[in-house]
Amino acid sequence: MFFFIDFSGINSVDFMSAVSEQTKLLESGLREMRSQMSDPARVNELGQEAIVLSGVCERAGDSLKHIKNLYEETKYLKNYLEKVTTNWMAKLRSPSSSFRRR
Repeated sequence: MFFFIDFSGINSVDFMSAVSEQTKLLESGLREMRSQMSDPARVNELGQEAIVLSGVCERAGDSLKHIKNLYEETKYLKNYLEKVTTNWMAKLRSPSSSFRRR
């Protein structure tokens, strides 16, 4: 389900598409796990596995930290790309733009 990326052989669009797909899969998996853990019959079974629950809880906390960092990195990238695009479009529309002379 997870993969490592060699950045030398992948373009940015493909990379962001892969990130999007992986986050959808993770979201779906977490939704399923939450559903299973919300089932009263399953909770009774898990009551005997307090150590497992403790580990799941700890990993959920770790995951939240990583998800927050991923969100911040993605938000920064999106804002940066919007600024670059806006600047590029302004230069393209400029009467003195070298792009317009071609």
